[in-house]
Amino acid sequence: MLRPLYILFAILLLLNSPSFSQLQSGDSSSDVKSSKTDTVSIMRKPQHSPKRASLLSAICPGAGQVYNKKYWKLPILYGGFVALVYSAYFYQNEYDRFRQALIDTRDSSAGYKPRDPELRNVPSQYLMNIRESYRESRDLSAISIIGLYAINIIDAAVDAHLKGFDVNDNLSMRIAPDVGMTSFYTTYAGISISLHFK
Repeated sequence: MLRPLYILFAILLLLNSPSFSQLQSGDSSSDVKSSKTDTVSIMRKPQHSPKRASLLSAICPGAGQVYNKKYWKLPILYGGFVALVYSAYFYQNEYDRFRQALIDTRDSSAGYKPRDPELRNVPSQYLMNIRESYRESRDLSAISIIGLYAINIIDAAVDAHLKGFDVNDNLSMRIAPDVGMTSFYTTYAGISISLHFK
């Protein structure tokens, strides 16, 4: 059992020891140092980092899209944020208005009538239903803001991943309807998918 272990140790020791070859007795080490070596450098395009794009979008919504040079997405993103924030603000104000009207219908100092003149003749059950409707809409707007924020981060990461994807004219796929006849003289109908590599 120890003999294979000694052999393995000896082989590893020989592999790690420095070795000199192709030096003749008249050669000096300075000749070896002065020899020219050819180097090949590969120029790579800087790749987009999905991690950086996600982090930028998480810190400032839209920054990941700018990093990916997808500037046309910014107005859509910020338009969505403005619309959703405004809807949450609107629904919160209406919720407060109907909540106060419902409180007024239970308050004897207000004469059991809402102080808002538009809501004086509305029954309290309707006030409660409308208040709950505005609360649900406000909550849905807040959830939509969070969802748009998450979509912003996911979109930046996916764009960064696909930044180097080859989509030139040499790659194409064509889908077309296909009607034909088999060797047994029966007709068929189907879909033809053609992949073209130029």
